[in-house]
Amino acid sequence: MRIVSAALLLLSLALAPAGASELDLRLPDIGDPASRVLSPTSEQQLGDEIMQELRNQLPLVEDAEVRAYIEDLGARLASYSNRATYGFEFFVVDAPAINAFALPGGYIGVNSGLILAAENESELAGVMAHEIAHVTQRHIARRMAAASRLNVRSIAMVLAGILIGTQDAQAGQAAIMAGTAGTIQQQLNYSRAHEQEADRVGLKLLADAGYDPHGMPNFFGRLMDAARYAGRPPEYLSTHPMTQSRIADTAARAEGFATEDARESASFSLIRSKLLTLEEPPEQAAGIFRAALKKEGGDAAHYGLALVLTNTGRYDEAREQLDAISAALSEHPTVLAARARLERRAGHPEHAEQLYRDGLSLYPGHLPLQLELGELLLSTGQADRAYALLASEARRSNSTALQRLYAQAARAANHPIEARLAMADYYRLQGDWHAALTQLDQVLEAQPTPHQAARASARQAEIKQALQDAYSGR
Repeated sequence: MRIVSAALLLLSLALAPAGASELDLRLPDIGDPASRVLSPTSEQQLGDEIMQELRNQLPLVEDAEVRAYIEDLGARLASYSNRATYGFEFFVVDAPAINAFALPGGYIGVNSGLILAAENESELAGVMAHEIAHVTQRHIARRMAAASRLNVRSIAMVLAGILIGTQDAQAGQAAIMAGTAGTIQQQLNYSRAHEQEADRVGLKLLADAGYDPHGMPNFFGRLMDAARYAGRPPEYLSTHPMTQSRIADTAARAEGFATEDARESASFSLIRSKLLTLEEPPEQAAGIFRAALKKEGGDAAHYGLALVLTNTGRYDEAREQLDAISAALSEHPTVLAARARLERRAGHPEHAEQLYRDGLSLYPGHLPLQLELGELLLSTGQADRAYALLASEARRSNSTALQRLYAQAARAANHPIEARLAMADYYRLQGDWHAALTQLDQVLEAQPTPHQAARASARQAEIKQALQDAYSGR
């Protein structure tokens, strides 16, 4: 437990003991010790190794709309960073604890509990900007500079074990023991300077992206207030220790960035409502939405209640709730998807298909709408149409859900080689490189077209190089 606790602080970029060095806001030089010891390529490999373990062990939120929202929000923030072309990946962990964390290689995890705890989009964006700053400032690499003999794969096993251990202590401990936990713990203590730097760099990201910069100190401050009256502080404070002076400093700096027209998208409240329906039993979620409607009304409460009513087969009542949503949001893709889903479950597939296509005409390439339409077409025996719908997007997308659905459509439409190519990409994106190589071997043995053979060979070479680099610890 001592190792897990200390290393969890490591993963979440927590505060070092009192007496840490003063804040140094200088960006790391390209030739600094961090880059010499843990190159960007090695850091990416480390992150890939950790994520492979996490995908197999941690419960991740797979809902396409929730995932698309957090990915879009993260990408918007990251685009204003000093590493706008960095390959960030954002994901949601299905866990009630209020927490978020940054991993090597640009992986940013946000717990569902944190999204539900945020009162507005700027608060959620503030936490994500803080985590993005840890990545862009290369805090992991900067603290590993003295650990040049550590093997990337060993570190990955330890760090993955820490997060897995929060869900399954026995599995997490086994993964930790597979690496050199004591050495890593000693080398990777994060300093007060890094936490403050992440606050300040993240605050600028938040403001540059158009959000209310007060969202960051407001959220941190509210967590601290709640901790005073709780027997146990929120998880975020355990992994990201706060002080009143640090929050006050961030709030003062936010004043310099403040704007009257801060961004607050309607998507936040809608996605938050949907996440609530995924996290709570139907009766409890319905009670929350009905109480919100009595107190203050709002489109998000109508939308959330409509989802609960749809899921419990009360379709007429669900339509009434969707009809009560304001005209300004009636054509939002999330609302259109809810209407289409309702009609599909109510036994009106033609109407549902038209609603999905209306949505895609307004929002071309919208992944959640494409996925749901593809599922509808497959479920109604229209595999050829599903295949045609998904083909072009699947060949350039990094969505695991899309690759899996495209593989199903290709197989049902009698395109087995395309199905294997899609499954190879699905496994590759999941981090299961050996399963991906098995699929690619089957493609090359199955008389593919020259174009298919070239795609398979190129992907094979890419994966084999990644495996070689990972196991060599480069």
